[in-house]
Amino acid sequence: MTDVLRLLPPFEWRGAQYPVTSRRVFFRHEGVEHVIQYRDFAAIEQIGAQGLTFEYTIPTREDIATGPYKQLFVQGLPRLFRDALNREADDMLDPELGFFRCVPVMFEETTDINRRDGSDVKLEFRYSPLMSDEDPAIQTNLEGAIAGLETDAGALDQEVAKAEWEQEPSPEPTVDLLQGVNGLIAGGLANIDKATAKVDDFIFKLEMIEASVDRAQNPQNWPLRATARRMREFAMRHSPRARARNRSA
Repeated sequence: MTDVLRLLPPFEWRGAQYPVTSRRVFFRHEGVEHVIQYRDFAAIEQIGAQGLTFEYTIPTREDIATGPYKQLFVQGLPRLFRDALNREADDMLDPELGFFRCVPVMFEETTDINRRDGSDVKLEFRYSPLMSDEDPAIQTNLEGAIAGLETDAGALDQEVAKAEWEQEPSPEPTVDLLQGVNGLIAGGLANIDKATAKVDDFIFKLEMIEASVDRAQNPQNWPLRATARRMREFAMRHSPRARARNRSA
């Protein structure tokens, strides 16, 4: 299983970072129903998204002492309680969606007698937009923090998607290539090397296509490999080297 969560930035509230063991984000689109006589169903007039809510479970435990998480119970819990009790809006960093201007609406601490290294805190925040038609924070966060992640699997998927044959300039059509080679050959022996290099470059690009398809191991790309192989064999049969061999034979 690819672990993308370990690459996410930590949750942050009022400048302090905390670990998160569970997360829930939700909102509801509010609408008004307009019923028309003698017509089935009601027309829905959307009046805007309401109640963008963030819920987190944060373990304030002393045994979590890695990275920035140290003394989460002795120091972190009192600080978190104080910052949640403050009802003023502030910037909150959601690990997946980025920064939002929020107000705290719920703080709940639970102590389990069987886990004696601290307690768990449930927090709830409500998004509090600025007084404008479009909050620039939402526009910025649409890209999301997730878009910047590059896991090993994600990097591999990107490499496969941009297979090397897409990175190289598109090869010229076979017919045009061979017509150009014929023109070079007709110009005399001085152009033979240039014609040979042109065909060799074309053949090399086709070989790169086949190699890229083989590395991708995607059956959907197999027709491309077959086409590239046929074009390569055709180009090799009609290359200046092949013609020279045929004449000498």
